[in-house]
Amino acid sequence: MANVPIKVPGVGESISEGILARWMKSEGDYVKSGEPLFELETDKASNVVPAPADGTLKITAVEGTTVEIGSTVGELDPSGTPSASPAPASAGSPAPKAVKAESTAPAPAEGASTATDVRMGPAARRLAAETGVDVSQVAGSGP
Repeated sequence: MANVPIKVPGVGESISEGILARWMKSEGDYVKSGEPLFELETDKASNVVPAPADGTLKITAVEGTTVEIGSTVGELDPSGTPSASPAPASAGSPAPKAVKAESTAPAPAEGASTATDVRMGPAARRLAAETGVDVSQVAGSGP
């Protein structure tokens, strides 16, 4: 059986490319059809792309790469077999969700905002992180 290509799906009529933000599975993992495979980030939204078929994952595009809509970013080998035991979590796998403990940090002064209060799109969030900008210190131009 031939390998199944993993293609970047169309996410909107005016979107022609996106950033492969992160793989949710690792190279060599066995995935089932419909499982979350990777996160595609565009100027307007972040989308989780599901696996198109069952098989063993082969990654051909690295995280952080700008990818064209319709391009191939990996493939699934349907003849691959699932491992008998679950693989340990790797850097590319999502971490288990933990229950958030109450913070002992002091509350911000009245009228002050924190980075979690700031609403911004994925592209702005990525740009701020890449350039080291403290978004709580930036005055917004909109609501």
